[in-house]
Amino acid sequence: LTKFQRQYQADTRRLLETVGSRYNALLTSLTSVVEVARRVGHEMVATSSVLERLHSDFPTLRDRGFDAMKLAPLTRARVVALQDEIGRELQRVQQQQRGLDQLASLLATGEQALSEGRYPAAARVFEHILTALPESSTARTRLAECRAILDQQQADAQRVKSLVREAQAHLRSEEWERVIAVCDEILRIDRTVPLAIALHQAARTALERQRAADLEREQAVQRAVQMARASFKRGRCDEALEALRAFLVMQPEAADVQFELNRLSDVAVRRADETAARDAEVQQRTKAVRA
Repeated sequence: LTKFQRQYQADTRRLLETVGSRYNALLTSLTSVVEVARRVGHEMVATSSVLERLHSDFPTLRDRGFDAMKLAPLTRARVVALQDEIGRELQRVQQQQRGLDQLASLLATGEQALSEGRYPAAARVFEHILTALPESSTARTRLAECRAILDQQQADAQRVKSLVREAQAHLRSEEWERVIAVCDEILRIDRTVPLAIALHQAARTALERQRAADLEREQAVQRAVQMARASFKRGRCDEALEALRAFLVMQPEAADVQFELNRLSDVAVRRADETAARDAEVQQRTKAVRA
């Protein structure tokens, strides 16, 4: 009987050691749960009704650890019950930790997608996290960032579509500078819009050709005016005026040529009038002398 009692007590002590190991593992798991929860933006206090009841029954556990249980008068049945109870609680907490670990991994995946600009994929990940853990402030903040970016992208896309139509309308009207200005605005929003790039290049090419043609016309106008003035000064008034009229037939919008034609015509008329007046005066004097 004594031998049996000793064996029974030894077995009970071994069971108690097992309970102690599970108790310590439970405490560690609870700490890990808090740490993982913090990683996903959930500030929580990990609690266990089993531990609370155990600490209530054995207050010295809080200060001295599970070794204090070795001094407590526990029956074999009580030790077995504690072993099963703490074991089930440990499984529950470990399962909770695994779930939080998965959410933390998902959060890292979502943040990677966010940093790479894959906003729809990132938003779906953060939504999944919030479905499983609504308390995740990190997932909620990241989801808000994604939605704000997606909303801005949608608004930018609508704006780009409207601006492209405007640029095309200016292109049809050959308003090259307006085309360039509108395309610059598009490309400030999104530098990868192919049509805006093409319209911008086409407008710049057309504007350069237009400016070159304008410069050539201006030079031609100046040459025509200078040649007409030179001829006029040499007394070839009709030749000068006819040259300017011929130029206006080819380029009727040449305002400087028209102005010069009007000016030289006025000068020619005045000279003709002055010549006629001098001739009349000479004739009068001649008649007076003869009389």
